[in-house]
Amino acid sequence: MNMPLMIDLTNKNVVIVGGGVVASRRAQTLSQYVEHMTVISPTITEKLQNMVDKGVVIWKEKEFEPSDIVDAYLVIAATNEP
Repeated sequence: MNMPLMIDLTNKNVVIVGGGVVASRRAQTLSQYVEHMTVISPTITEKLQNMVDKGVVIWKEKEFEPSDIVDAYLVIAATNEP
């Protein structure tokens, strides 16, 4: 099931929790609409690393903590853990 969201992400803080294949796909899609985003995960895919190298993604190499999303406008959960 797909649910389109029409939200203005201009100058908004977007956070993706997770660093796997799903997170990579979400980051790739979001990169069309935001200048940069933050990914929180101990490890990331090669595609995400390429986005980090280009300055599109800010990578916090760590486990997620609730304080990581205090200032987030949009949070994408892309992990295998609940």
